[in-house]
Amino acid sequence: MASSFFGEKAQSTTEYLALVGIIVLVSLLVVGLVINQVESSSSTFSRADNLSAVVGAFASTDFTANSSGDLYLTITNHSDESITLQSITIDGVTADYSGDIDFDGEKAFTISGVNECVGVSEMYSVSFTYLSESGLTKTHSFGTLRVPCSSEASLIET
Repeated sequence: MASSFFGEKAQSTTEYLALVGIIVLVSLLVVGLVINQVESSSSTFSRADNLSAVVGAFASTDFTANSSGDLYLTITNHSDESITLQSITIDGVTADYSGDIDFDGEKAFTISGVNECVGVSEMYSVSFTYLSESGLTKTHSFGTLRVPCSSEASLIET
């Protein structure tokens, strides 16, 4: 009779410890999922800041600025025609250009004289004016872009 009593006690203790272990494991899993969601949503918000720069007929997915007031960006033409770029405007600073960007082509530019980029990133309003194949002058705006800051002294124009 005594061994049966201790056997039941040991079994219930083992069951209790297994239950506590499962509860701890599930709790850790829930905490891990919550932390992952928080990190994922914060990176989604930063990508959403520049969403207007990657959708539509034109894209700019490569841009950076430095503390000297130079901003480097690429413009990719996803429209159904070649365009002739006339100017790029960054926060009211306009730089004139005269160059073609073919359909599905990409071109890099450096615009000098913009606000200095200090810290991690700065917000810049970016638009450009171009001449379409049909001879119409049009303006496209990327809206306000969150541009990462770079410590490079100069950026290359191609």
